Amino acid sequence: MLCSKRSLRLRCRDFGALARVFGHLCAASKGKVIAANIWGKVKTVTQMVAVIGIIALQILSDMRGFGLKLPDNFDGIIYIFNETLIWISTFFAVLSGVIYMKQNSEFISDI
Repeated sequence: MLCSKRSLRLRCRDFGALARVFGHLCAASKGKVIAANIWGKVKTVTQMVAVIGIIALQILSDMRGFGLKLPDNFDGIIYIFNETLIWISTFFAVLSGVIYMKQNSEFISDI
């Protein structure tokens, strides 16, 4: 496979961040300030929920060593839940970057 799912998610997520940095640099060079929009905040919230959820589930899974009884298929449930959280946060990162670039295309069009 040319590109793994994990590297694809990272590239998509990084696209959103790169779009915002590039937009800020272009606007700053013209003396303009770009205000944050709601999609950047949604992206941040989904990333925080994903990180906290993944860490919490990992801790819960590790509690088996202390006698916590979990279903036999709990690792599969964790995997599906983690993947879902990551893909949701990746979607919002890309969406946020695309909207950001579209809204601020006037700063980029002169390059």
